[in-house]
Amino acid sequence: MSYKRRSKHRKHRKKKKRLGLTAGAIGILMIIGIIVPIWGWLLGVGSALIYFGWNLINTHK
Repeated sequence: MSYKRRSKHRKHRKKKKRLGLTAGAIGILMIIGIIVPIWGWLLGVGSALIYFGWNLINTHK
């Protein structure tokens, strides 16, 4: 294998690795962007239901 051929092979490998890291980062950001807000809404709604439930119990004693 000549030097030029090895050099091209290394560049191709680096490019492939960068592309993989970029795709992985975008995938992680998409998951975080979708799942985290959903969990936030679930926690907020659950907390509100608990608060209003306690409020009803205390006002109707």
